[in-house]
Amino acid sequence: MSSTYQFSIPENTNVDRADDDGMRASIPWGASGPENMDTVAGQKWLADGSPVPAAYVAPPEPVPETISARQFWQQMAVQGLIDEEEAVEALEGDLPNDIKHYINNTLPANERFAARMFFTATTFARTERAAADIKARFSLTDAAVDSFFIAAALL
Repeated sequence: MSSTYQFSIPENTNVDRADDDGMRASIPWGASGPENMDTVAGQKWLADGSPVPAAYVAPPEPVPETISARQFWQQMAVQGLIDEEEAVEALEGDLPNDIKHYINNTLPANERFAARMFFTATTFARTERAAADIKARFSLTDAAVDSFFIAAALL
């Protein structure tokens, strides 16, 4: 007995298939015509009620745990949070005025020394004080700070 299946899948589209053993295959749909054995298997697989999986979505890029001081200050300038001259001066130990103002006028007195030390470090960890201070000072979300670290790591 022969059956004909009709589906509305665009030509030259791949359909991902997983069998009972967890093996996956990408079936070229219509690439070689209806006689293509993978296309026939794909038609049967769909006809048996197997769903067409959603398109593959890559996992998010991992956030680096640390970046160098150069990467940190350069990314600050790239994003326009400080200017280029301030980035260079920060690498030489002179913090940008905006950061100094934040430390001296926003933080409690007993936290200021620690903040200055974090901002003059040679590396910056995503989970340490400077990242939290930058988040607070510039009203960034956690996702924005993660993006900042990802972009900085590429510099």
